[in-house]
Amino acid sequence: MTTPNPLKYERLLSVIAYFAEQLKDEHLGKLKLFKLMFLADFKAMATLGEPITGETYVNFPLGPVPKNLWHGFREIMSVCSEVRKEQIGPYPMQRICPRQDFEVPVDFSEEHEEILEGVVEKYGQRTGTDLTHITHRMIPYRATARYEEIPYGLAGYVDNYRKPTATQARKLLRNTKGLRAALLKTLNAS
Repeated sequence: MTTPNPLKYERLLSVIAYFAEQLKDEHLGKLKLFKLMFLADFKAMATLGEPITGETYVNFPLGPVPKNLWHGFREIMSVCSEVRKEQIGPYPMQRICPRQDFEVPVDFSEEHEEILEGVVEKYGQRTGTDLTHITHRMIPYRATARYEEIPYGLAGYVDNYRKPTATQARKLLRNTKGLRAALLKTLNAS
């Protein structure tokens, strides 16, 4: 596992602990956690110009997945939460629960706190499967190929489930070199 810089790693732990605490009465599994993190990081990027955790998200069949957390799941989770195996209906689930002995290393800024609260309020009652369907409709996911990194430059389209117009895509292409391939793919699919 490649760990992000220390502040981003502490934020990653803090975000996981935050979601585990806020959703302790809900079923917070691995799939749901991954989608909530994606939504929070991309919302932060769109509104603040910087993601909260700094994770790299990859286009997986079940939606966006945080790369570092995916590769170091057991190690990272053991630091900031408890993972319990539970049977939810016909499916086994890795339920993520808060650890009472974990002290959150990062106090979130007011802006980060608002974003995290907003994600919990809007999506906290949803299942991981619901969130998979929601993220599959989002442009950042749709504009990338399977197992490709989802560029943060597409964060402005998280709340917009429609493809950008040809004019919007061309404007972005002129202004952002790193998004060229993803936006060309979107234009060509039109």
